[in-house]
Formats: sequence, C-alpha cells, structure tokens
Amino acid sequence: MFKLVAITLPEECAQEPEALELAASRKEIQGIHLRKPGWNTQRMRDYLEKLSPSVREKIRLHDHHGLFASFHLQGLHLNRRHPLPPAGYLGPLSASCHKAEEAGERLGICDYVFLSPFFKSLSKDSYGPANNRSFLAEASHMGQALPRIVALGGITAGNIGSVKAAGFGGAAFIGALWQDFGRNPDMAGFASRLENLIRHAQQD
Repeated sequence: MFKLVAITLPEECAQEPEALELAASRKEIQGIHLRKPGWNTQRMRDYLEKLSPSVREKIRLHDHHGLFASFHLQGLHLNRRHPLPPAGYLGPLSASCHKAEEAGERLGICDYVFLSPFFKSLSKDSYGPANNRSFLAEASHMGQALPRIVALGGITAGNIGSVKAAGFGGAAFIGALWQDFGRNPDMAGFASRLENLIRHAQQD
C-alpha cells in the first residue's frame, strides 16, 4: 500500500489539532509526524494531551522522544537533532535522509525513511533538489529499499503520481496540505486539499 504521511506545521496553530483529527480519520493517512522544533517538552506534552487516542496512534515524534512512554504513539522519528533513538527504545522508527546512500543505511534500523527534497518545496523558500538531482531518475538503482522510502519535498496532487509510478513506498506532505492554514485556518479548504491528495495518490 502506498503510504501517505502528513507532517504538522512547525509553528503553533490553534486549529491544527482539529485538522489532525480529520487527517487521522482517513485510513489512507498512515502516519502523522509531529514536528515542532522550537517547542520545549512541557509544551509538547500539553499538545499531545489535546489529541484523541485515534490521532496519537498515528503520531511519530520528531523531538522530545522521552514522551513516547507517556502516550500511545506510533513511533519516533530520527533527524539531525536526534540521530539516535533513546536507550532501550524498541518501537518503530523512521528518519530524515537527503541522499539515497544515507537512506539505505538508515533502513537498517528504520521501517521507513523520508528522502528529500524531491521537488521544489512549497513550505520552505529556495529549498529544492540538491544539485538538481532527481531521485525519480535514481529509483531504478535503489533496489529493495525503494518500497520503504517516502518522498518528501514539494509533493503535490499533480506530481504524487510520478512518485508512486517510480516505485517509491509513499509520499509525505506539508505545504500542499496546509498552505496558509496557519494564518487562515479554513477547515473546509484543508479537507478539500486532503481529499485531493488522497485521490491522486490512489490513481494508477
């Protein structure tokens, strides 16, 4: 099954928990990555307490990994801030990667990894494929790792089909889902964008 992963806004947004409830209600959304790099542990705990169990069970934490034991979450995500899992942690792991070789190495301990940036980012200015490298063109060389690689960076309803056709295991999105939700929390618009992404991901 082609994995669809939603990533939260990096900043606070009053109606984001309601939007996450909607995303989690869709079986096609298999993971929600909670990424708030500027938050402290207490703020993250308070946020998690606002979420329903159905949302929490799809959450992977990018920071404050120690909170995993206090909530029934899906797993933890490794990144440059936290390159290794906490001592004794045996749950699911994912990781952020920017090179195919790095992705292959990380899959030794992770069930899937993000590989980015695929396309020009919608949420980060001037962020696009390094040296114009095309991960789509490299797909045939990724072998058995390919189904466990989730594309990230500039994923839209218009290009998600090319990621799926190349054989990647899934796609993650930020900008195409949230757009200006942080400034204008339009739930109807969020729902429409979510449905559009899911529909295009399901097309052959």
